[in-house]
Amino acid sequence: MISHNIAGLIPAYMTRLMVVSIVVAAVAVQECRAGVVTLRYGGVFTNTGGIFAANTEFVGELTYDTTATPISVAGNNGAFPGDAFQFSVLGNQYTSAPPLLFVQDALPGSASDRLSKTITGYSGPPTNGAQLFQIVFDLTDQSGTAFDALELPDALSLADFQQPGDTRFVTTLWTTPTGFAIASGEITSLSITGGGGTVPEPSCLAVFAVGIVAGTIRRKRRRH
Repeated sequence: MISHNIAGLIPAYMTRLMVVSIVVAAVAVQECRAGVVTLRYGGVFTNTGGIFAANTEFVGELTYDTTATPISVAGNNGAFPGDAFQFSVLGNQYTSAPPLLFVQDALPGSASDRLSKTITGYSGPPTNGAQLFQIVFDLTDQSGTAFDALELPDALSLADFQQPGDTRFVTTLWTTPTGFAIASGEITSLSITGGGGTVPEPSCLAVFAVGIVAGTIRRKRRRH
């Protein structure tokens, strides 16, 4: 009678073990992908610096972890680590070392909200005889309502920076055979994707698969 009870308990026990394995793996996946977002923006050069034709389009991507803690804080300003940055114009793509991102969260009734970065040092081909040297990226909301905390944003849209006095621009500095040239333009599209995302990183999927396989193998071994 005792042997019969034990035999009946084993399948239920192993089923619970497999369920636990899947849950643990799923939690690991969520932790892998939580917080990492990509900010994408596009625009046109209105000040061409003699490098581009008027209204030449540019696009850029900035990847960062919204759960990152600031490297430094001064009042309502914080410097945060970024993960990756790239910038493209006329089919040429430029990348840089992970940038520092600066966030200003307006104090109640004063100042403005701002996300900005200045990045120097790029790898990429010359464009129209000029080499990209520096980019200044700036989004400023004079109303102070774009951000609600001193942290990297997980959601933004162009509408957050379209009130009178707001700024949304990219300024680029290029080296040329005769010195330096500045080309700047207005950001006309802005989005943030990721965070809880619909597609986890491949490494996270591997964690999930390992959890399921481990539970299955353990269950099969116990059946012998």
